[in-house]
Amino acid sequence: VALVAEDLGRINELFATQSGQSAYGITTDGVAVACLKLADGSIVGSWSSELESSLTGNARPRSLAAVSELAVVGGSDGIVHVLSNDGSILGRGQWNISELVSIDALGKDCIAGAQNGDAIVGHLNQLEHSLSWQAHPAPLTAVAIVPNAPLYITGSETGEVALWLRQTNAVYPVLRFPTGK
Repeated sequence: VALVAEDLGRINELFATQSGQSAYGITTDGVAVACLKLADGSIVGSWSSELESSLTGNARPRSLAAVSELAVVGGSDGIVHVLSNDGSILGRGQWNISELVSIDALGKDCIAGAQNGDAIVGHLNQLEHSLSWQAHPAPLTAVAIVPNAPLYITGSETGEVALWLRQTNAVYPVLRFPTGK
């Protein structure tokens, strides 16, 4: 199912792949996800109907990250999908998230943030989470993996930002920046 110009105008998040040859976008209502070829702007693939049928109930894609030539999409049902740039779903995994609101991926690692303030880390090969913790008492609005370091960054809707250190099977707070600082 190709996206129409109206869908492209509603793209909320757009992420370039590491090679810089493609970008993935997600519409503001979470109904459509597309892969755009950056050289000429053509649409390589879109997952409006295929992704919707893979989500549960009334779930919608909520957040998107690009890694290598793949897209990682987090749904409001807590399911993480890995998509290829030709439009096929390579895998999906339930991450036991109340409602996934933010996601980031780097290499084969992925971090997701939940509405209840939890942060969840997992590996894209197994599509299952390996570690979770209460990052903030408020819903998370942003999560990130720091390149070349065992660090994660989380942000909540209160404006608080935290830096976390991962060691083996645990995460430790390193710095917290309170709201307004």
